Amino acid sequence: MAVLFDRGADVRYVSGTVTSRMAEAFHGERKTDAHDAYVIAQTLRMRGDLPTLTLADGVQQQLKLLVSRRLDLVADRVRLTARIQDLLAMISPALEKTLNLRSKGALRLLAQWQTPAGLSRAGEARILDYLRQHGVRAARALTAKVLTAARTQTIAVAGEATWPGSWRRWPPTWKRSTTASPPSKKPSP
Repeated sequence: MAVLFDRGADVRYVSGTVTSRMAEAFHGERKTDAHDAYVIAQTLRMRGDLPTLTLADGVQQQLKLLVSRRLDLVADRVRLTARIQDLLAMISPALEKTLNLRSKGALRLLAQWQTPAGLSRAGEARILDYLRQHGVRAARALTAKVLTAARTQTIAVAGEATWPGSWRRWPPTWKRSTTASPPSKKPSP
């Protein structure tokens, strides 16, 4: 679009809906770039009511890029949350039921202790202190819930010992940001 505007071209917008409807009127191969280009060209030739884009619409292009970046980040977060929830269900179903992985407290807790045995070893005072240092609301209630859940599991699941190492890069990219800049590459403390 920038090149077209620079050359002074008349830039028109043909929506996907219009293109799809117009494609029915033209015979030929379907679902090819060449056919789509032909349909768009014929649509532009026959219809004079298509909206003209201006240089100011470049702002829309920038907004579209920012929105697509945001959608990518949301999709990544959903994918990570589902993966962590699956892992947590394999290691400790009681913890998986207890923790809400959309909350800051649960994420902070899991960043430090991932297994029932680790939580039990840490104890109430240490967990509570850690959560309070990181600004987690209702730290006492969360601590009580996770320790109760951790104590219900009396056996260690196979693979439990290797699981915590896979969490070390997590959750630094989950911090809320007011900008659309890429996530930091630095690991969280």
